[in-house]
Amino acid sequence: TDVPDSFWASKEVSWAVDKGIVNGTTSTTFSPNDKTLRGQMTAILYRYAGEPAVSGTSSFSDVKSTIYYADAASWAQKNSLRFG
Repeated sequence: TDVPDSFWASKEVSWAVDKGIVNGTTSTTFSPNDKTLRGQMTAILYRYAGEPAVSGTSSFSDVKSTIYYADAASWAQKNSLRFG
């Protein structure tokens, strides 16, 4: 509901949602003007990569194994992706 057709990235957001690369912030919103957090960006890149299988967990002390981007963080670390 917060990404009208007139929004500058409407087509891109729709594409990414349709491909399962991004989710909304709720079932009816996307929050396109919010900052993208490290965990969110990691999840986006991991999904774009096809969610490859990962084993083990990351060594990031601030990433709990139960958080939605835990596998993405492990994948990012194993592939030397750095977010600062």
